Amino acid sequence: MSAAAALAAAERDLSSGRMVPALRGFTLAEADPAHALPAAIGAARAALRLAWCDTALRAARRARVHLGGAPLGELPDAQAQHAHLRRELRICRARLREAPGPGNLAPVVEVLTSAGRLRAARALLGTDLSDPLLRLADAGLALREGQGSGALVALAAEPGLPEWLCARLADTLLSAGEGDAARALAAALPPALGLPIQVRAGLFDDPPEARLRDAEAWRDAATDVSQATDAARHGLTAALDAERLLLDQVPRLPAAPHRATLFAYWDSPAPPDDVAAVFASWARHNPGLALRRFDRVTAQAYVGERQGEAGVAGFDACPNPSFRSNLLRAAALYAEGGLYADADERCLAPIADWIALARRDFLAAVSSERPHYLHTQFLGAPPGHPLLRAALATMIADLVAAGRAGVALRNWESGGPGCFTRALMAVRAGSAPTLRLLSTPAYRARVELADDLAYKRDAAANWRV
Repeated sequence: MSAAAALAAAERDLSSGRMVPALRGFTLAEADPAHALPAAIGAARAALRLAWCDTALRAARRARVHLGGAPLGELPDAQAQHAHLRRELRICRARLREAPGPGNLAPVVEVLTSAGRLRAARALLGTDLSDPLLRLADAGLALREGQGSGALVALAAEPGLPEWLCARLADTLLSAGEGDAARALAAALPPALGLPIQVRAGLFDDPPEARLRDAEAWRDAATDVSQATDAARHGLTAALDAERLLLDQVPRLPAAPHRATLFAYWDSPAPPDDVAAVFASWARHNPGLALRRFDRVTAQAYVGERQGEAGVAGFDACPNPSFRSNLLRAAALYAEGGLYADADERCLAPIADWIALARRDFLAAVSSERPHYLHTQFLGAPPGHPLLRAALATMIADLVAAGRAGVALRNWESGGPGCFTRALMAVRAGSAPTLRLLSTPAYRARVELADDLAYKRDAAANWRV
């Protein structure tokens, strides 16, 4: 198999939840210098989802080398996961000392497996595998040791396993590439446990209408934001596959350009010259497009004016500039309508048709990655659009709750593409006529990602890290 074919197959496996085959494919593709960078990033993502922390760290560090040392989001993710494992290992060992038994032994084995300490995990596990929890830990360790998924399949055939264990086992089977066995096990589970497996496993094979129905049921049964986001992504993908939502349905260019406001954000009052030039690119290609840039102080005041005390509390709870920009874009577009563009989105061509569309329709690009999600680096909308109302309400409520609890929300899920994708699917039936979705290639034909900006070379200043 060529490196290009291995990379394509690995990306398909990654999208479908088959993490072990994906990791193997990325490793094969990385041997070809032409595909080394995307393969290393893919390997880091697959290993992160498997919670194989040492593998994820090595892959992320290789990817960063391919990037010439530039910041890479997967690297701090892998470092954070590794640090969490070290803390978790101390806690699990203390519990095992206090109360020896399968319920406390299995977590220690699983943490050691995730950390790549396979000999220690095998020695600790021993030979008494009478408890199904220990057999699951043994099967996961065997998979990590390269012995394949036979132990997982054998365990799945045992009768009388509790539902929570079946759910964990089905997820591990899917990760191992045993999609049929995972789906058979998941079919007997309640929707909140079984639907995630069924939908992920059928991403490329099941009819889109069936996937859409299952994804919406999964979203309704989701118990946390990660599940709800994953369900919304799969629902969006199924809706596009079923042509319930359409891409690139953009009318012909209007005869005269419309005037509009482009909202933008930079955390300090004066952006660097290269960032200012990116902001200016929009007006340069679109006469009559007025730039309205906010910083941290002016954005807080604006959100407070439009959303009251809850808006200020939410803004103050934003953990980083990227989250503050997410809250601003939702608040500004909902209040006044217009366009929003991130600081690293450089306009290359006129967008008069997009400006005209945004006077009545919500406009955004959809990721090429499957399952799809809604990009938020560029948005257009009329004031009061229901998608923005849904995103804004969820974002502020979650931020206020997080601020009171003293925890930091994850930007991507709670403020960025995940939040907006959930909002899109929540209002899809009622507002589908006012949604205009662009494919990534159509969007990138006129707007490029400005990866050459100086702030992106500094991990302390890069909002993505």
